[in-house]
Amino acid sequence: FVPFGGRMRWDPNERFLHDPNYPLAAGGVQRWTITEGAITHVYSTLGAAVRWEHLALGLTGNLIYSSITTTQAKSYSAAGLPDTTSEGRNRVDVSGWDASFGIGAMVEAIPEQLWFGASYQSRPNIGGEMKLNGTLTLGYQGEVSSQPITFIHALPDILRLGVRYKYSQDLELRLFGDYTRWSVLQGQCISTRGKPCEVSASGTDVTPELTTIQYMARQWNDTFAVRLGIGRA
Repeated sequence: FVPFGGRMRWDPNERFLHDPNYPLAAGGVQRWTITEGAITHVYSTLGAAVRWEHLALGLTGNLIYSSITTTQAKSYSAAGLPDTTSEGRNRVDVSGWDASFGIGAMVEAIPEQLWFGASYQSRPNIGGEMKLNGTLTLGYQGEVSSQPITFIHALPDILRLGVRYKYSQDLELRLFGDYTRWSVLQGQCISTRGKPCEVSASGTDVTPELTTIQYMARQWNDTFAVRLGIGRA
């Protein structure tokens, strides 16, 4: 299953599609951020559960295949700012494997009437950063070059709580919520493969060998969700 993933692609701007002076402008103004991309985290999961009278416990292990591809415009001017006179393309293509686990419990507090449940899903790489290896391809004025890179980012761990109450023979009330720790994703960093990737608060590369290629600030916040439902027992 794929709990995290998505695809996007911008159609070209027909006005510049065959323009001999600015052919790359067909990518639209958004090309300086992205023209197309894909994020995929595929989980293969194996689990088991056991029950003792009114208590049930479950444990799962996940093997996670991750891949990220993005394409965007890049300016090769000295200032590094968007400039159509020195415009090229930048493509990132990385992938890798990680592991995680999930654990859950359910208690039947009142037999056949009231249940409480809780579960925890760990972060990929069991709390550490995810490091995906691949290539960075740069294209400029008909010339293409590639270099090996490491893409570093993080995905959240998730805590879920729920309660289920059998109101009548045919009716159940269900309340559950989750807390997702997206604050672990403060940034995404690209470095020379296998080398450190770190920047200062101003975005300056602070690695000893200047191995940081690109840093993208994210600074995401944790999320909360609560849901209430009614269903047939």
